[in-house]
Amino acid sequence: MTKHKAPLQYGIAERGTGSAWHQSRDGIMSRLRELGVLGNKHIPELYLRASIDQRRALLAGLLDTDGYCGRAGAVVFSVTNERLARDVLDLVLGLGFKATLLTKACRGRSPSTSVAYSVAFRPHEPVFRLSRKVARQGDIKPTSPARSGT
Repeated sequence: MTKHKAPLQYGIAERGTGSAWHQSRDGIMSRLRELGVLGNKHIPELYLRASIDQRRALLAGLLDTDGYCGRAGAVVFSVTNERLARDVLDLVLGLGFKATLLTKACRGRSPSTSVAYSVAFRPHEPVFRLSRKVARQGDIKPTSPARSGT
């Protein structure tokens, strides 16, 4: 009797187990191509206008990879892709947070990657999923939610 390795999260088997991993990867790549984000990082309009829970989950995923919580409680998402940064700004503002887009020169491989774009905001609720980032944010006293101008 041979042992089969259990598939990992999202149905992707471990590397080296053969075609199941490649089929899953190929399916993901195909979906990314359909969305127009493969080689063109941005957040599709459909995702920016999804339900609040879906947008919160999207923001948490983005912040878990390219975000941090500073000592004073400011959460910052930073990338060298201006379009992605502007999409994240739209996402953050759409969730009711007051945010700003900052730019800073950085060392990049080319002129197009030599500017860091940072979306900064002070959330009034948890915005991370990674436990170490949640813990960091938990050490900060939350601010009140942004008021709408209605």
